[in-house]
Amino acid sequence: MTTQYVYAPRIVDEAKDCSLNLFLQSFSGPELCIPFGKAAKKLKSQDLAADQKPTFVTVTPLVFKDYTLDKGKAGAPEFIPMDKFRPLPEENAAYGYYYIYINGFLWREIAALADKQLSDVDLSLYHSQDFRPHTSVFNQDILLPRKIIGLFGSAAAAQAPDVQIAFSRVQWSWEYITALGGMYESDSRLSKKPLLGKCDDTQTASRYRTKRMQSLDLSNAPNWGSIKNMDVLGGKVNVFIHDVLGIAQAQKVTADYYVQVLKNHQTQLESNGFYKSAMLAHQLYFNDKLWQKQALSTPKTMHKPFEKEDPQSRNTRKAAGEVSDQELEKYLLGSDTSTVINAVEGYLDAREKLYDLYYLDCQAQQLTLHEISQQINIDPPAEWEDLVKDFTTAGVLSYGLAAEFICEQLITLILPKTTLSAYLPALCDKAKKKKLIDRLDQQFEDNKALVLEVTQTRDNWFSKQFCVHPDAYGDNLVNTDYDEDLIANTVEGFNPKKFDHDKIKEELSLPFIPAYLSNKSVLDVVSKGLNEWLGLQERVFSTFVKELTEKGIDYHHLIGGFSKSRNIAQFKNLQIHPANAVPEGRFALNMDIVSHPLLNDLKTKKQRSAFRNIIKAIEEKGKITSTNTNQVITVAKALKQPLFANGINASNQRLFKQTIALVTQMAKMVLEQKTLAALMSGSQSYVLTLPENDIPAKVLFDSPARSLGEEFHYRGLDSNMLKRITLAAGRFVSIPLLFLTGYSSYVAYGDYEKEFKKGDLYEGAKNVALIGASLAAVGSVWEAYSSDLENKFLTKSRLKNVVSKFSILATNNAQLTILRGFAGAMGILMGVVQGVDAYQLISKSDTDAGIAMFAAAGFSIGLGIHTILFASLGPWGWALLLGSIVFGLLAVWLTDSKLEIWAKFGPFAKHKRGVFASEEDAIYNTFSDPNQYFKYIQSVLFSPKVTVNTPTFFDGGNYYTVKVELPMFIVGKSELLLDVKYSWRHPTTLNVYKKATWVEGTKEYLSEFDENSLSLNAATYEFEIESPNISVFDVEITSTLIYNESLTLPIDFDAFEKPIENTSPDLAIA
Repeated sequence: MTTQYVYAPRIVDEAKDCSLNLFLQSFSGPELCIPFGKAAKKLKSQDLAADQKPTFVTVTPLVFKDYTLDKGKAGAPEFIPMDKFRPLPEENAAYGYYYIYINGFLWREIAALADKQLSDVDLSLYHSQDFRPHTSVFNQDILLPRKIIGLFGSAAAAQAPDVQIAFSRVQWSWEYITALGGMYESDSRLSKKPLLGKCDDTQTASRYRTKRMQSLDLSNAPNWGSIKNMDVLGGKVNVFIHDVLGIAQAQKVTADYYVQVLKNHQTQLESNGFYKSAMLAHQLYFNDKLWQKQALSTPKTMHKPFEKEDPQSRNTRKAAGEVSDQELEKYLLGSDTSTVINAVEGYLDAREKLYDLYYLDCQAQQLTLHEISQQINIDPPAEWEDLVKDFTTAGVLSYGLAAEFICEQLITLILPKTTLSAYLPALCDKAKKKKLIDRLDQQFEDNKALVLEVTQTRDNWFSKQFCVHPDAYGDNLVNTDYDEDLIANTVEGFNPKKFDHDKIKEELSLPFIPAYLSNKSVLDVVSKGLNEWLGLQERVFSTFVKELTEKGIDYHHLIGGFSKSRNIAQFKNLQIHPANAVPEGRFALNMDIVSHPLLNDLKTKKQRSAFRNIIKAIEEKGKITSTNTNQVITVAKALKQPLFANGINASNQRLFKQTIALVTQMAKMVLEQKTLAALMSGSQSYVLTLPENDIPAKVLFDSPARSLGEEFHYRGLDSNMLKRITLAAGRFVSIPLLFLTGYSSYVAYGDYEKEFKKGDLYEGAKNVALIGASLAAVGSVWEAYSSDLENKFLTKSRLKNVVSKFSILATNNAQLTILRGFAGAMGILMGVVQGVDAYQLISKSDTDAGIAMFAAAGFSIGLGIHTILFASLGPWGWALLLGSIVFGLLAVWLTDSKLEIWAKFGPFAKHKRGVFASEEDAIYNTFSDPNQYFKYIQSVLFSPKVTVNTPTFFDGGNYYTVKVELPMFIVGKSELLLDVKYSWRHPTTLNVYKKATWVEGTKEYLSEFDENSLSLNAATYEFEIESPNISVFDVEITSTLIYNESLTLPIDFDAFEKPIENTSPDLAIA
């Protein structure tokens, strides 16, 4: 800590000034020259006071690493991934840059490297360009002038310079350096090449520096502790510098880390075959509604403590007494729940710190960062408006990073708890469970308010620096080019000129660009940040549908304008049109309400024409008439219904009625959707549109809804069309298209909520479910597209490393370097979010499972019971889906003891029995096979229920009416069989014959549809066992449901009870 003096013993010409320069060795090229002004001159016979001599001090720069601004934790910068192009640091890569201005001009730019090393940028060679390599030999300290003469306009007498310093995680653009003052025009380092631009507004530059940088008043040196932003630690003079953006990003990456820890832990749990049974058991036995207590107890209800007191609910609660919640916890959260608890708490802590940083607060100390700074004699950190300029003022090759960086942080804040791969309701520690879930809920509410404030406040830093001007492309976005008069001419506003493809291409060819950009294309650069920005806007809109729907067309301007600003060819022609007036030659970026899982089976022109005529008949006459017979047969064949090769006759008349019922129900549903679509399109809603000739014609017109006529589709998309577009468009266009289409689904929901949901609540819920189906369709495309994205963006070997290290503190630098391997895989993330959002919409207002089954199409209950939905919904969405299904069935179906058997003899039992108690030759040892165990409960829950109206003696015949109720059936996909067996006695010999099956009429049934879906609620059979001369008895009627090729119900329950050999419990608890 020595004040340093520089002496020159002899000056040849006393009239000449003697320059003071620091020369640094370079790894390549000539040594670097750092100017320190001029030397003080005196004759040998004269004395010179000490305060008139130029002096210098060696300082060590330290950045704050924690939002508490603890000086003890400050240190050299460590690598934090800020850019998806740079998931890991290259050799000798900068972790950030120190910028030092003296007397208002740039003096030094110093790169902070690994191992506390520092390296200067040679400003004599690299000024006036955006990418400037560091070339000086490494050092760990900085030599600062304490007193100077004649440096950058300072006086001829020695005086303390005006020193300002800042740390940035990214290299500042030369435009930004110039805006803060630039280089001194007489700087000796400009002799090698001319300065291409200078700062013309020194007052504004001074204001920018004051807001962004910290000042060092060295006039009080060497009393270092009294100088703001300086102190002595470990015998060294240190300068303490803020790094708010780095700390914020560390929290975002830490949150990502814990999300991935939970996701990988969840994957391990799901690899256990009993996982899906555990989830179903938890929803079945521990469903909150099942255990809901009476709100008010009266003498009449004292013996009925629960809301649900029907026999089925009581039976289920009784069976629940056989189930161990601790065993379920092992399967749903793992044997050691601290793994999940610690990860969730780490995730919560990181998001709380990130939230605090956006307000420049520190909840840990209940102080603002300004107050903490004041206490420790440090300048307060810059406001976010000034911090983000590090990114938003970047050159053309890095400009997109700003949106990527900020939007990913805001998305991290606004993600709902349902995206976490941790099913916390299964936690047995009720206090801990309540605390974690309450924290998640409260944090989400707080974060929602923050993100809404940041993204929706007029004229704040986000709207100015990250959003297009609402009038940039004219009314309805009709202009192709951005109105240049609306482009900000300062460093404070959004600048679409930085997406100029020619300029980007030119700079990508320059020899000195960083290695991580050398293999990037123009599309890589211009699309950077677009997905994250659109993803944020979609998430914001879905969270604040009601509030933002009021913006209407303004919001379309924001979304569409930003997409157009990237100059990507496929989005240049985006426009806004009324939903009911999309012009010829354009298609709307929204999902058509009119869709149907069976419409896709109508593949030929003849089949679609036939169905169109059937719709017309029902629309005009209210029913299918005899004139539509051939059309019904054509459609029935397409739907793989029984064929009528010999025409309609007495033998198949009932079967034809059954087919008519199916086709009628299908047509009615399409017509009902058409009504909703007309209602939506007749409102003041708007849609984003693109030219049809931008997409291959086959993609757009090979659509069942379009074949029905204009009034059925309003030029929107169906899920097949969207899939084809995304696959054909390529990754730079596909993800933005999916975001825009998903956003449109939220808009449709918001418009409906605002204007139409009146009157019949059930009708409103049904329509909301149909709108939710649009989102589900987008989500299904996300899922398909993301399967490829995952292979591209996620590095599995790295993730294994992450999982093996998840007990290490998330601030560990090794983790932070890994996380960008998967962070920001927006397709994967948003597919999960949209899946849950869609199901919540579909099931809104207690809409029944029938609507959910129809509306979600590929989201059907049957598929949901299998593995497919684990990936797309995650444990929270999976529980939500199963819970609604199971509870809907509870009041009708669960009436027998099989529910209790499944609980008693399974792996989750309180008191282990049978194979799970290692008993040999035990009954129900089939349950050791997780697939058989799950199939058993499927059969209990979803098997058809047969009710027989048995003829009495007085009926004088053997006429039977059989009603088969179906909790799960998709017409056109499932098959229902009725099996009638009976015994009869020969009238002459009196011999008894058993198991006879001679019955006609068991192939045809009257369909009882759910009035709002294609789900078949019940089938009614009417037939006679003809017996003019015989006595019929012991009639046995059963039904079999072939749901799909892999699931037939019911199973043979008796076979499950019988012991099988060589069984052992598969209890691989994750």
